[in-house]
Amino acid sequence: MRIRVLTVGAIILVIAGGLMALRARGGAPTPAVNQPAQVAPVPVGVATAQRGDFVTTVTATGTVASLREAKIASTLPGIVAEVFVTEGQRVQRGEPLMRLRTDQMAATEAQARAGRAQAKAALSLAEISVRRMRELSQSGAVSRQEL
Repeated sequence: MRIRVLTVGAIILVIAGGLMALRARGGAPTPAVNQPAQVAPVPVGVATAQRGDFVTTVTATGTVASLREAKIASTLPGIVAEVFVTEGQRVQRGEPLMRLRTDQMAATEAQARAGRAQAKAALSLAEISVRRMRELSQSGAVSRQEL
């Protein structure tokens, strides 16, 4: 009970103090000693606000790194003739990414075929020579060492 009386008394004191401070502050305004000269009004333009999009562009320098990388390589050496995809484009497994120039590969293939034909001709000539030497060895015209 005593605490309640003290609390109510404290509240009354705070309210009374606030009213006294308000009254002391809120008296008649004091006239200014030096009033500034009247300033001419400045003309201003007025516009009606309109709804629209506000685009903000930010230019920044930085480094971008991908989460995943894929190493792309060809089983054949050659020069890239055409690229079918762009950087960042999604691709599916088995989808062609580029085409190699075939003119160099065709020339290399022709050269390999010519080398193979030459090796076959050399083999045939060696087989014929071995056969002839065997025949000569059997007839006794060539020694065993020459064979």
